[in-house]
Amino acid sequence: MVFVNPSVRLSDLMSRRLTRSRRSFGERWIRVVPKAVSGPVIVWSPLRLLPLSRTVGLITRIESWLMYQVIRLLNRFEPYDLLILGVNLRDQDLQRRLRARARRLLFDWSDDFTEFSQRPEKRGQFQKVTDELIKSADLILAVNEHLAVRAQAAGNPRVRVVTLPNSTSLSPKNGEECLAERLRVRLGLRRPMIGYAGTITGLRMDLDLIRDVAKARPEWTLVFVGPNMLRVGEFPVRENIVLLPAVPHHELMDYLQMFDVCILPHTVNAHTNGNDPIKLYDYLMAGKPVVSTPVAGVERFKGLVEVADSSDEFVRGIEKCLAPSQAALREMRIAAARENSWPERISHLVHALELDAAPYTGKQS
Repeated sequence: MVFVNPSVRLSDLMSRRLTRSRRSFGERWIRVVPKAVSGPVIVWSPLRLLPLSRTVGLITRIESWLMYQVIRLLNRFEPYDLLILGVNLRDQDLQRRLRARARRLLFDWSDDFTEFSQRPEKRGQFQKVTDELIKSADLILAVNEHLAVRAQAAGNPRVRVVTLPNSTSLSPKNGEECLAERLRVRLGLRRPMIGYAGTITGLRMDLDLIRDVAKARPEWTLVFVGPNMLRVGEFPVRENIVLLPAVPHHELMDYLQMFDVCILPHTVNAHTNGNDPIKLYDYLMAGKPVVSTPVAGVERFKGLVEVADSSDEFVRGIEKCLAPSQAALREMRIAAARENSWPERISHLVHALELDAAPYTGKQS
Protein backbone atom coordinates (compact mmCIF):
# COMPACT_ATOMS: atom_id res chain seq x y z
CA MET A 1 0.00 0.00 0.00
CA VAL A 2 1.34 3.42 -0.97
CA PHE A 3 0.14 6.62 0.74
CA VAL A 4 0.91 9.54 -1.55
CA ASN A 5 1.04 12.97 0.08
CA PRO A 6 0.51 16.17 -1.94
CA SER A 7 3.53 16.88 -4.10
CA VAL A 8 6.31 19.18 -2.91
CA ARG A 9 8.02 21.71 -5.15
CA LEU A 10 11.79 22.04 -5.00
CA SER A 11 11.31 25.74 -4.36
CA ASP A 12 9.24 24.86 -1.25
CA LEU A 13 12.11 22.87 0.23
CA MET A 14 14.60 25.61 -0.55
CA SER A 15 12.42 28.52 0.56
CA ARG A 16 13.80 31.00 3.07
CA ARG A 17 10.90 30.26 5.41
CA LEU A 18 11.89 26.60 5.68
CA THR A 19 15.63 27.14 5.74
CA ARG A 20 15.18 29.49 8.70
CA SER A 21 13.06 26.95 10.55
CA ARG A 22 14.39 24.57 13.17
CA ARG A 23 14.33 21.66 10.71
CA SER A 24 17.73 20.47 9.60
CA PHE A 25 18.60 20.06 5.93
CA GLY A 26 18.07 16.31 6.22
CA GLU A 27 14.72 16.67 7.99
CA ARG A 28 13.40 18.91 5.23
CA TRP A 29 14.43 16.52 2.46
CA ILE A 30 13.36 13.30 4.19
CA ARG A 31 9.77 14.19 3.26
CA VAL A 32 10.42 13.24 -0.38
CA VAL A 33 12.06 9.89 0.36
CA PRO A 34 9.66 6.89 0.31
CA LYS A 35 9.35 5.56 3.85
CA ALA A 36 7.79 2.40 5.27
CA VAL A 37 5.70 3.44 8.30
CA SER A 38 3.60 0.42 9.25
CA GLY A 39 3.95 -3.06 7.79
CA PRO A 40 3.38 -2.82 4.04
CA VAL A 41 2.40 0.88 4.10
CA ILE A 42 4.80 3.24 2.30
CA VAL A 43 4.47 7.02 2.56
CA TRP A 44 5.84 9.28 -0.15
CA SER A 45 5.68 12.99 -1.00
CA PRO A 46 6.45 13.38 -4.73
CA LEU A 47 9.04 16.03 -5.52
CA ARG A 48 8.47 18.40 -8.43
CA LEU A 49 11.90 19.24 -9.82
CA LEU A 50 11.09 20.82 -13.16
CA PRO A 51 10.62 24.60 -13.44
CA LEU A 52 7.27 26.00 -14.61
CA SER A 53 5.56 22.71 -13.73
CA ARG A 54 2.47 24.55 -12.47
CA THR A 55 1.98 26.70 -15.57
CA VAL A 56 3.20 24.70 -18.59
CA GLY A 57 0.94 21.76 -19.43
CA LEU A 58 3.60 19.62 -21.14
CA ILE A 59 5.97 19.89 -18.16
CA THR A 60 3.11 19.01 -15.80
CA ARG A 61 2.31 15.88 -17.82
CA ILE A 62 5.96 14.79 -17.94
CA GLU A 63 6.37 15.23 -14.20
CA SER A 64 3.09 13.44 -13.46
CA TRP A 65 4.14 10.53 -15.67
CA LEU A 66 7.45 10.22 -13.79
CA MET A 67 5.69 10.34 -10.38
CA TYR A 68 3.18 7.77 -11.60
CA GLN A 69 5.99 5.36 -12.56
CA VAL A 70 7.56 5.74 -9.10
CA ILE A 71 4.22 4.97 -7.44
CA ARG A 72 3.77 1.87 -9.60
CA LEU A 73 7.25 0.74 -8.63
CA LEU A 74 6.60 1.33 -4.92
CA ASN A 75 3.38 -0.65 -5.27
CA ARG A 76 5.30 -3.45 -7.04
CA PHE A 77 3.10 -2.99 -10.11
CA GLU A 78 0.23 -4.77 -8.33
CA PRO A 79 -3.49 -3.92 -8.86
CA TYR A 80 -4.72 -1.25 -6.47
CA ASP A 81 -7.73 0.58 -5.07
CA LEU A 82 -7.33 4.35 -5.07
CA LEU A 83 -8.45 6.42 -2.07
CA ILE A 84 -8.42 10.18 -2.70
CA LEU A 85 -8.42 12.27 0.47
CA GLY A 86 -10.06 15.61 -0.24
CA VAL A 87 -9.51 17.78 -3.30
CA ASN A 88 -5.94 18.58 -4.34
CA LEU A 89 -5.78 20.98 -7.28
CA ARG A 90 -2.01 20.77 -7.70
CA ASP A 91 -1.82 17.05 -8.51
CA GLN A 92 -4.84 16.56 -10.75
CA ASP A 93 -2.88 15.15 -13.68
CA LEU A 94 -1.22 12.56 -11.43
CA GLN A 95 -4.55 11.62 -9.88
CA ARG A 96 -6.12 11.09 -13.30
CA ARG A 97 -3.30 8.71 -14.24
CA LEU A 98 -3.79 6.77 -11.02
CA ARG A 99 -7.57 6.69 -11.46
CA ALA A 100 -7.28 5.29 -14.98
CA ARG A 101 -5.60 2.09 -13.68
CA ALA A 102 -7.38 1.72 -10.32
CA ARG A 103 -9.74 -1.18 -9.63
CA ARG A 104 -11.92 1.05 -7.47
CA LEU A 105 -11.99 4.75 -6.74
CA LEU A 106 -12.79 5.86 -3.20
CA PHE A 107 -13.36 9.56 -2.55
CA ASP A 108 -13.13 10.89 1.01
CA TRP A 109 -15.39 13.98 0.91
CA SER A 110 -14.27 15.34 4.27
CA ASP A 111 -15.33 18.98 3.68
CA ASP A 112 -17.10 21.03 1.05
CA PHE A 113 -13.80 22.28 -0.39
CA THR A 114 -15.57 24.54 -2.88
CA GLU A 115 -16.51 26.84 0.00
CA PHE A 116 -12.93 27.21 1.26
CA SER A 117 -12.07 29.99 -1.16
CA GLN A 118 -13.61 33.42 -1.68
CA ARG A 119 -12.18 33.70 -5.22
CA PRO A 120 -14.71 32.71 -7.91
CA GLU A 121 -12.12 31.14 -10.21
CA LYS A 122 -10.71 28.99 -7.39
CA ARG A 123 -14.18 27.95 -6.27
CA GLY A 124 -14.94 26.95 -9.85
CA GLN A 125 -11.81 24.78 -9.97
CA PHE A 126 -12.70 23.05 -6.71
CA GLN A 127 -16.27 22.47 -7.90
CA LYS A 128 -15.12 20.99 -11.23
CA VAL A 129 -12.71 18.55 -9.56
CA THR A 130 -15.26 17.61 -6.88
CA ASP A 131 -17.94 16.89 -9.50
CA GLU A 132 -15.46 14.81 -11.47
CA LEU A 133 -14.59 12.71 -8.43
CA ILE A 134 -18.22 12.21 -7.40
CA LYS A 135 -19.24 11.07 -10.88
CA SER A 136 -16.35 8.60 -11.26
CA ALA A 137 -16.14 7.22 -7.70
CA ASP A 138 -17.22 3.71 -6.72
CA LEU A 139 -17.43 4.61 -3.02
CA ILE A 140 -17.83 8.06 -1.44
CA LEU A 141 -17.14 8.66 2.24
CA ALA A 142 -19.19 11.75 3.12
CA VAL A 143 -18.38 13.52 6.38
CA ASN A 144 -22.03 14.41 7.07
CA GLU A 145 -25.56 13.75 5.83
CA HIS A 146 -25.70 17.00 3.87
CA LEU A 147 -22.79 15.95 1.65
CA ALA A 148 -24.10 12.38 1.47
CA VAL A 149 -27.41 13.58 0.01
CA ARG A 150 -25.58 15.73 -2.53
CA ALA A 151 -23.40 12.78 -3.55
CA GLN A 152 -26.44 10.53 -4.01
CA ALA A 153 -28.12 13.15 -6.17
CA ALA A 154 -25.12 13.57 -8.49
CA GLY A 155 -26.34 10.95 -10.93
CA ASN A 156 -23.62 8.30 -10.60
CA PRO A 157 -25.64 5.04 -10.78
CA ARG A 158 -22.91 2.73 -9.47
CA VAL A 159 -21.65 4.78 -6.53
CA ARG A 160 -22.25 3.79 -2.93
CA VAL A 161 -22.28 6.62 -0.41
CA VAL A 162 -21.31 6.03 3.22
CA THR A 163 -21.64 8.73 5.87
CA LEU A 164 -18.43 8.65 7.91
CA PRO A 165 -18.26 11.56 10.39
CA ASN A 166 -15.16 12.86 12.13
CA SER A 167 -13.95 11.94 15.60
CA THR A 168 -11.28 12.92 18.13
CA SER A 169 -7.81 11.60 18.90
CA LEU A 170 -7.86 13.09 22.43
CA SER A 171 -8.29 11.05 25.60
CA PRO A 172 -10.04 12.19 28.79
CA LYS A 173 -7.97 13.16 31.79
CA ASN A 174 -9.22 12.37 35.25
CA GLY A 175 -8.16 14.33 38.30
CA GLU A 176 -6.65 17.16 36.25
CA GLU A 177 -8.65 19.96 37.88
CA CYS A 178 -5.60 21.23 39.79
CA LEU A 179 -3.52 21.39 36.61
CA ALA A 180 -6.30 23.26 34.81
CA GLU A 181 -6.60 25.70 37.71
CA ARG A 182 -2.86 26.33 37.70
CA LEU A 183 -3.04 26.99 33.97
CA ARG A 184 -5.91 29.43 34.49
CA VAL A 185 -4.00 31.30 37.20
CA ARG A 186 -0.84 31.41 35.11
CA LEU A 187 -2.78 32.93 32.20
CA GLY A 188 -4.52 35.38 34.55
CA LEU A 189 -8.06 34.41 33.50
CA ARG A 190 -11.16 34.66 35.66
CA ARG A 191 -14.13 32.33 35.89
CA PRO A 192 -16.56 31.47 34.53
CA MET A 193 -14.58 30.70 31.39
CA ILE A 194 -16.38 30.12 28.09
CA GLY A 195 -13.94 28.52 25.67
CA TYR A 196 -13.41 27.84 21.98
CA ALA A 197 -10.54 25.79 20.51
CA GLY A 198 -9.88 25.91 16.78
CA THR A 199 -8.99 28.07 13.82
CA ILE A 200 -10.53 31.53 13.94
CA THR A 201 -11.71 32.33 10.44
CA GLY A 202 -14.38 34.50 8.89
CA LEU A 203 -15.61 31.54 6.85
CA ARG A 204 -17.26 30.01 9.89
CA MET A 205 -17.09 32.26 12.96
CA ASP A 206 -20.20 34.29 13.84
CA LEU A 207 -18.44 37.44 15.03
CA ASP A 208 -21.69 39.27 15.81
CA LEU A 209 -22.80 36.41 18.05
CA ILE A 210 -19.48 36.45 19.92
CA ARG A 211 -19.74 40.22 20.38
CA ASP A 212 -23.34 39.94 21.64
CA VAL A 213 -22.52 37.23 24.19
CA ALA A 214 -19.51 39.12 25.53
CA LYS A 215 -21.55 42.31 25.84
CA ALA A 216 -24.52 40.59 27.50
CA ARG A 217 -22.38 38.92 30.18
CA PRO A 218 -19.30 41.04 30.94
CA GLU A 219 -18.62 38.89 34.01
CA TRP A 220 -17.85 35.89 31.75
CA THR A 221 -14.41 35.40 30.18
CA LEU A 222 -14.59 34.27 26.56
CA VAL A 223 -11.35 32.50 25.63
CA PHE A 224 -10.40 31.56 22.05
CA VAL A 225 -7.45 29.22 21.54
CA GLY A 226 -6.10 28.72 18.04
CA PRO A 227 -4.61 30.39 14.97
CA ASN A 228 -6.28 33.69 14.12
CA MET A 229 -6.82 34.00 10.34
CA LEU A 230 -8.72 37.29 10.56
CA ARG A 231 -7.40 40.72 9.67
CA VAL A 232 -6.13 42.97 12.47
CA GLY A 233 -9.08 44.53 14.27
CA GLU A 234 -11.67 42.22 12.70
CA PHE A 235 -12.23 40.06 15.78
CA PRO A 236 -14.39 41.65 18.51
CA VAL A 237 -12.39 43.56 21.11
CA ARG A 238 -13.71 43.65 24.66
CA GLU A 239 -12.22 43.33 28.12
CA ASN A 240 -13.75 39.90 28.62
CA ILE A 241 -12.57 38.44 25.28
CA VAL A 242 -9.16 36.75 25.31
CA LEU A 243 -7.31 35.46 22.25
CA LEU A 244 -4.64 32.81 22.87
CA PRO A 245 -2.32 31.36 20.21
CA ALA A 246 -2.52 27.80 18.96
CA VAL A 247 -1.13 25.19 21.35
CA PRO A 248 0.48 21.80 20.60
CA HIS A 249 -2.10 19.07 20.21
CA HIS A 250 -0.86 17.19 23.27
CA GLU A 251 -1.63 20.26 25.40
CA LEU A 252 -5.14 20.86 24.01
CA MET A 253 -6.93 18.72 26.60
CA ASP A 254 -5.36 20.80 29.41
CA TYR A 255 -6.92 23.94 27.93
CA LEU A 256 -10.31 22.26 27.43
CA GLN A 257 -10.27 21.13 31.06
CA MET A 258 -9.77 24.77 32.04
CA PHE A 259 -13.05 25.85 30.39
CA ASP A 260 -16.37 25.80 32.23
CA VAL A 261 -18.37 25.67 28.98
CA CYS A 262 -17.18 25.01 25.43
CA ILE A 263 -18.81 26.77 22.49
CA LEU A 264 -19.27 26.43 18.73
CA PRO A 265 -20.29 29.96 17.63
CA HIS A 266 -20.32 29.11 13.93
CA THR A 267 -22.36 30.75 11.22
CA VAL A 268 -24.79 28.42 9.47
CA ASN A 269 -23.81 28.76 5.80
CA ALA A 270 -22.72 26.74 2.77
CA HIS A 271 -19.25 26.30 4.26
CA THR A 272 -20.36 24.94 7.64
CA ASN A 273 -23.05 22.78 6.01
CA GLY A 274 -20.14 20.81 4.57
CA ASN A 275 -18.31 20.46 7.91
CA ASP A 276 -18.34 18.02 10.79
CA PRO A 277 -16.43 19.91 13.53
CA ILE A 278 -13.71 17.79 15.13
CA LYS A 279 -13.71 20.24 18.04
CA LEU A 280 -17.21 19.03 18.96
CA TYR A 281 -15.81 15.55 19.62
CA ASP A 282 -12.85 17.10 21.46
CA TYR A 283 -15.24 19.02 23.72
CA LEU A 284 -17.29 15.91 24.48
CA MET A 285 -14.18 13.83 25.18
CA ALA A 286 -13.19 16.47 27.73
CA GLY A 287 -16.60 15.94 29.37
CA LYS A 288 -17.47 19.62 28.99
CA PRO A 289 -20.96 21.07 28.41
CA VAL A 290 -21.30 22.46 24.89
CA VAL A 291 -23.38 25.27 23.38
CA SER A 292 -23.55 25.51 19.61
CA THR A 293 -25.37 27.14 16.75
CA PRO A 294 -27.33 24.60 14.62
CA VAL A 295 -24.40 23.67 12.38
CA ALA A 296 -24.06 20.29 10.71
CA GLY A 297 -23.13 17.50 13.15
CA VAL A 298 -24.60 18.76 16.41
CA GLU A 299 -28.04 17.27 15.72
CA ARG A 300 -26.60 13.82 16.44
CA PHE A 301 -25.94 14.73 20.07
CA LYS A 302 -29.34 15.91 21.19
CA GLY A 303 -29.46 16.14 24.97
CA LEU A 304 -25.69 16.58 25.28
CA VAL A 305 -25.31 19.79 23.26
CA GLU A 306 -27.35 22.97 23.78
CA VAL A 307 -28.33 24.31 20.35
CA ALA A 308 -29.10 28.01 19.98
CA ASP A 309 -30.54 29.94 17.01
CA SER A 310 -29.96 33.47 18.34
CA SER A 311 -27.68 35.46 20.62
CA ASP A 312 -30.26 35.43 23.43
CA GLU A 313 -30.66 31.65 23.14
CA PHE A 314 -26.89 31.23 23.12
CA VAL A 315 -26.57 33.20 26.38
CA ARG A 316 -29.36 31.17 27.96
CA GLY A 317 -27.70 27.96 26.78
CA ILE A 318 -24.42 28.93 28.46
CA GLU A 319 -26.27 29.86 31.65
CA LYS A 320 -27.91 26.44 31.64
CA CYS A 321 -24.54 24.74 31.13
CA LEU A 322 -23.01 26.65 34.04
CA ALA A 323 -25.54 25.12 36.44
CA PRO A 324 -24.02 22.62 38.96
CA SER A 325 -26.37 19.88 37.71
CA GLN A 326 -24.44 19.75 34.41
CA ALA A 327 -21.52 18.00 36.12
CA ALA A 328 -23.60 14.82 36.28
CA LEU A 329 -23.54 14.60 32.46
CA ARG A 330 -19.75 14.52 32.24
CA GLU A 331 -19.46 10.75 31.90
CA MET A 332 -22.30 10.65 29.35
CA ARG A 333 -20.45 13.16 27.17
CA ILE A 334 -17.23 11.16 27.35
CA ALA A 335 -19.15 7.96 26.56
CA ALA A 336 -20.71 9.63 23.49
CA ALA A 337 -17.25 10.69 22.26
CA ARG A 338 -15.89 7.18 22.76
CA GLU A 339 -18.81 5.66 20.87
CA ASN A 340 -17.87 7.93 17.98
CA SER A 341 -14.16 7.10 18.20
CA TRP A 342 -11.72 6.62 15.35
CA PRO A 343 -11.58 2.82 15.93
CA GLU A 344 -15.37 2.76 15.50
CA ARG A 345 -15.06 4.82 12.32
CA ILE A 346 -12.33 2.53 10.99
CA SER A 347 -14.45 -0.52 11.71
CA HIS A 348 -17.27 0.86 9.60
CA LEU A 349 -14.86 1.88 6.84
CA VAL A 350 -13.57 -1.69 6.68
CA HIS A 351 -17.16 -2.91 6.28
CA ALA A 352 -17.71 -0.36 3.53
CA LEU A 353 -14.61 -1.53 1.71
CA GLU A 354 -15.93 -5.07 1.96
CA LEU A 355 -19.07 -3.85 0.16
CA ASP A 356 -21.18 -3.88 3.29
CA ALA A 357 -24.02 -1.60 2.20
CA ALA A 358 -25.56 -1.14 5.64
CA PRO A 359 -26.48 2.53 6.17
CA TYR A 360 -24.51 4.35 8.84
CA THR A 361 -26.02 6.86 11.21
CA GLY A 362 -23.37 6.97 13.93
CA LYS A 363 -23.85 5.85 17.51
CA GLN A 364 -25.56 8.14 19.91
CA SER A 365 -25.83 8.25 23.63
